Amino acid sequence: MPAVAKEFLLTNNFKNVSEMKEGIYVYSEAEEHFGVPWNLSIVRNEQHFGIYLYCSIKKTEKWRIEAERDLKLIAVTGKVRSGNLRNPFGNSEEFSDVILIVEDQKFFVLRLFLASKSTFFKSLFMDKSEKLPEYTLSDAKSKDFQNFLELFYGESSLDESTIAGILHLADAYDAKLAVQKCEEFLMENSEKTVKEKLKLAHRYKLKNLKIKCLSKITTAAEIRSVLSHDASEMDPSVVGALLQKSLSLIP
Repeated sequence: MPAVAKEFLLTNNFKNVSEMKEGIYVYSEAEEHFGVPWNLSIVRNEQHFGIYLYCSIKKTEKWRIEAERDLKLIAVTGKVRSGNLRNPFGNSEEFSDVILIVEDQKFFVLRLFLASKSTFFKSLFMDKSEKLPEYTLSDAKSKDFQNFLELFYGESSLDESTIAGILHLADAYDAKLAVQKCEEFLMENSEKTVKEKLKLAHRYKLKNLKIKCLSKITTAAEIRSVLSHDASEMDPSVVGALLQKSLSLIP
């Protein structure tokens, strides 16, 4: 029998956030919804700002919650940035057949689905054990891996802050479709500089991105900007193409 969706609104106005001490959690008053106490909490930690939702349910019985959260940030300039933070990879053994552990965080997923998207996971999941196996991925960060999985499951996890981490894992796990989506984002939606895009194109062999970036460089100033860092870190073919362009600009 499918679970019944229940909705409620929980709000709180946290004041003097800029004056909060680092590492000190500030909590809202608890509110009871559907027989369960809920409350919000915020914390500052160096360059990060955490927002937490607490569900104070008793630990005497098994339970599971699948939540969909939307985050909207409004800058002092009035610019709004929003994103869907849905996490379907929590404690869901009933609908998964493998557990991936990244930085002590467990992700419950379907091995057949991941294996169809990545040769790395296809090789990893050769074990046909009937039990729910666990694999530890030591070369990834849990936040990046969360975004990587969301991209596979059709969520819009690509933005300026996540692209580098997702692209790194997509390349490491030989997930060609994910690499393609990252390249399309960099070509069509990213506001990164041409220099930054060319670095990523070189590191992850993104041919189409490299071609588009080179086509946008048309002035001597733009050429100098791209070549202003150590040329040894750049794709030799890009350096050659830019030098050729610079010669064509000489009157």
